Amino acid sequence: MPMQDLNELDSEQKKRLENLCKTKKLEQEEMSGLIQEVNNDYTRTMNKIIFDKFLDDNETEGMFPEPLHLPK
Repeated sequence: MPMQDLNELDSEQKKRLENLCKTKKLEQEEMSGLIQEVNNDYTRTMNKIIFDKFLDDNETEGMFPEPLHLPK
């Protein structure tokens, strides 16, 4: 799923994560990795919500081909 055009965590959300990391005494490298991971999860979730809403709002009949059934 493309993620380049989706919003990321805003600066306030990132700041709260950084503060939580500081209370747990995480190193800067761990903190930046954690923020990147949370940001990726956030953008994937937003992408899925947008995609599901698109499918709900639009006619999807015939949009997807029938699955191929292979013999056993």
